[in-house]
Amino acid sequence: MLFMLLVCAFPGAETLRAGAASVDITPDPKAFKVWLAGFGRGRRAEFVTDPIAARALVLEGEGATVALVCADVVGLFDESARRVAERLPGIRVVVSATHTHHAPDTLGLWGTGISSGVHPPYLARVEEACVAAVKAAKAALKPVSARLGEVEAGDLMKDSRPPLVKMDPMGILRFDAADGKPACLAVLWHNHPEMINSSHKGISSDYVGPLVGALGRKYGCPVVYLTGAVGGLMSPPSQPVKAADGRELPKNSVEATFRYGELIAERAGKAVDGSKPARLTPMRLAQRDVYLPVDNLLYVAGNQLGTLPRKMYFWSGSVDKPGEAKDGGRKALRSCAGVLTLGELQVALVPGELYPELALGKVPEPAPTGADFPDAPVEPSVLSQLNAKHRWILGLAQDEVGYIMPRRQWDAKEPFTYDYKKAPYGEINSLGPDTAPLLLPLYKDLAR
Repeated sequence: MLFMLLVCAFPGAETLRAGAASVDITPDPKAFKVWLAGFGRGRRAEFVTDPIAARALVLEGEGATVALVCADVVGLFDESARRVAERLPGIRVVVSATHTHHAPDTLGLWGTGISSGVHPPYLARVEEACVAAVKAAKAALKPVSARLGEVEAGDLMKDSRPPLVKMDPMGILRFDAADGKPACLAVLWHNHPEMINSSHKGISSDYVGPLVGALGRKYGCPVVYLTGAVGGLMSPPSQPVKAADGRELPKNSVEATFRYGELIAERAGKAVDGSKPARLTPMRLAQRDVYLPVDNLLYVAGNQLGTLPRKMYFWSGSVDKPGEAKDGGRKALRSCAGVLTLGELQVALVPGELYPELALGKVPEPAPTGADFPDAPVEPSVLSQLNAKHRWILGLAQDEVGYIMPRRQWDAKEPFTYDYKKAPYGEINSLGPDTAPLLLPLYKDLAR
């Protein structure tokens, strides 16, 4: 199903209003068992390192209202995103997650044994917080002038899987009030929030909270953080992080993570200060329901056991509709692809962790030796299918289907690419090799 909101430009001066807000979603790990999402199963939280939140940016102009809400969790499934949107009639809502690896499990994959790590009342709280954040941001709407900035930040992250392709630059939206001071900011960056050591037992936003806090203090306004294309795998750098006084901080420590967030904020500040006026109306949200086959047997088994709590369908052979049991045993799930157009900015809404190669059109040619599907056609890059002056990618948008990688880089069978001794990470947290070929060609029509 394709559903679109088209807003025509009205005569007269452009009027844009913006507001941002944050709602706390920090759980009490003493009140119930909190299983931390990411790294490995059975990681139980014992304390709170720093608060986590759901942050929302609401824009209103020329008869349309759009909200971007992003929660400090590892991801939110399609069903959660739809429940949030249903509670906000009249607002076109895009739900996403920062993908921090030290927040409660909201997907079910990180409990103990075969049990789900999701605490249903907590998941309901996160959804409610997303709704509340949007409502609070809408209540804070004020007339603004929009500015857009970008800054290279590839040196602040690494790509841990060949081919080495980093997603750059970092994007900034700045909304100035009538006095010329920022009323709110939005930051979009392409990096896993997984700086803190995996053995750490604390609930944390990782570098996101320190980044948002530093920018908020500098500019005196609320800040919303959005996650971009983090597949590949985009992660914090290996080199040591140094304190302001030059001291080398312990690797993957909380102190190093907080300082890392401050360094990212300093870089983001360059984009804020160097931002240029941008037209962000008219606004249009184009979305399409898509059905994607699930070839990951661990996902299928997890769903059957109740560990992965989302509805499964049968694969019909088409992204347009689900199949029936008679079509065979191949499973499928419903997800969503979309493009948000804000005047001269287009944002591709990708329901998972996209490899930068697919964003930028840098899939290896020829395929690396050892790839399972070396002759697979190269998928159309996401950014090349957009048609606005400025083109961004928002990841984990409306869903989290895992890694989305080029089919010709799929590498689950020996011999392995790039002289790997064992299968590379990524495939085990992906629906399968058909996800990118089926999903990516949809963005051309969505962008139109």
